[in-house]
Amino acid sequence: MYYDPPVAILGSAANGQVRVLLTDGVKVSVPASEKSLIMQAILRSKSDGRMAADAKYHQYKDTVRGNCGSSFIEIADKKPGNRPLKMTTGFHVNSPAISYSWATDTWRNAGGFKKPWSASGGLLFRKDWSGGFRTILNYRHGVYTGLVYAGSSSAVLANGNVCVSGGPVVAGYL
Repeated sequence: MYYDPPVAILGSAANGQVRVLLTDGVKVSVPASEKSLIMQAILRSKSDGRMAADAKYHQYKDTVRGNCGSSFIEIADKKPGNRPLKMTTGFHVNSPAISYSWATDTWRNAGGFKKPWSASGGLLFRKDWSGGFRTILNYRHGVYTGLVYAGSSSAVLANGNVCVSGGPVVAGYL
């Protein structure tokens, strides 16, 4: 029987539940009374190599919507069977934008990889923008996190308003 072993406990949820991240990127809530069993499963899957063996092409995305548009961040293996990392981020605004400033950070939770990334420029009245990076080197498998900095990621709209990112955050096993 195949199952996606847990990768991490994400913290306590309401009503006596804990949030658990599975290797396929799905986040589930389980009773807090099962936390010790989840931790044992995480340690067992790390020690028997199951997480590395189950690692295939994975892709994780988070989108945050607001009153003037939406922003997203996505992390993925560069391609199936490969370990270089790909990060893509961007936004859609409800009215034309003339410029943007964007900042992200991506890291491996166990260390060994950290990459801040930023971009800025003109938009020529476009409503959509995306950008990102791809690594050349192979990095170790593990849980990676990517985030858009809400306070410093924004688009200036043609009407003079500023649309600020809601700060999407994504985590997943790559």
